[in-house]
Amino acid sequence: MKKIALPYLEGFLFFSLLWIFSCGSEPDMQEDSPGSLAAYDLQVSVNSGRLRSAPGPEADPITELEKGTKLIDLGKVSHFTTSIRFGTETNDEPWLSVQTPDGKTGWIYGRDVIPLDPEADIMNYRRKKYLESLFTATSVSNLYDYKEQWDEAATAEAVSEVYLRGLSLRDSLAPQLEYKSHQYHEQSLPDLFWIDQYIPCYMPQLIAGNTVYYLFNDYRQWLGKAKNTKGAVDDRFFKLMIKCYPQDSIEYFTPVWEVPGSSFGAHNLLGRGLVYSILADIDQLQKQTTLFSAPLFHLKDEILAGITASNPHFWEADSLVTQELDSIIQANWSIFTASDRIALDARRMQLDSAAMHGIRFNARAGE
Repeated sequence: MKKIALPYLEGFLFFSLLWIFSCGSEPDMQEDSPGSLAAYDLQVSVNSGRLRSAPGPEADPITELEKGTKLIDLGKVSHFTTSIRFGTETNDEPWLSVQTPDGKTGWIYGRDVIPLDPEADIMNYRRKKYLESLFTATSVSNLYDYKEQWDEAATAEAVSEVYLRGLSLRDSLAPQLEYKSHQYHEQSLPDLFWIDQYIPCYMPQLIAGNTVYYLFNDYRQWLGKAKNTKGAVDDRFFKLMIKCYPQDSIEYFTPVWEVPGSSFGAHNLLGRGLVYSILADIDQLQKQTTLFSAPLFHLKDEILAGITASNPHFWEADSLVTQELDSIIQANWSIFTASDRIALDARRMQLDSAAMHGIRFNARAGE
């Protein structure tokens, strides 16, 4: 009987000791609990940070937080920013949802905190929070995905894909930037020119009398990217786009085949050979590759829309305009659809009775 009971006694003692040691080590496991040091992300960076019940300076204060107080970043960011002046410096930051060491939750002004990690890039942290305030969560996610795809693009195919993705992303960000710009009314707009760090190859610019931010393609950057990839068709595409915007290689509302007008709008430069040259390049590149078909056909459509617009005022004399249009029609490029050819032929017939169709020429001479 004793010989049989001994193994059970030894097993009992072994598991008892194991349980005791595991209990003794339990306090060390608490470091990863929500209220522990490991869970803190931020610390108050001003002498008196104010925790509020809601985002905004009008919200009721909950408590005052001393400089150095550690906080948990709860991940929520206000969908607006607040301009607050500190001495000679004006800050425009969102509000962040945080939790204090004693469990209080509320909102604190973004400029009043910094990352707890001493190695963290404070400016990058604040700008990412600003992006979360400026754009929808989906847009921010798409923004980061675009940058990652751009960084990894190493072939002409990959560059064409990320270029098309960038166009779509820009279209989704534009109304959000416009909405943000209109929130300031008579106030000075905040500096958002740093956004280009998060959307490569796009340049933020002010439009509409410096009242609205918009993102334009920087084709010099695109060409630099294309030169480092396998294949040459992407190089040719971006060289063509630079040809359309030769002044600084940055896309704008007025391409090389137009001249801004006063109250009339833009004057078409048909008659200088520019339109013919660009259309020929589009046709040649489209024959070489279909990677950029969508933007190439869009470019072609923009050019033809200018030629066939209602009541145009061409920059050059009627003889030059007619001569170049004849050359374009005779070229009969494969990029032209049946509708394109009909529209071009109709415009050519209208040039012979220009006044009747509201067509004017020689704007550069003041006519």
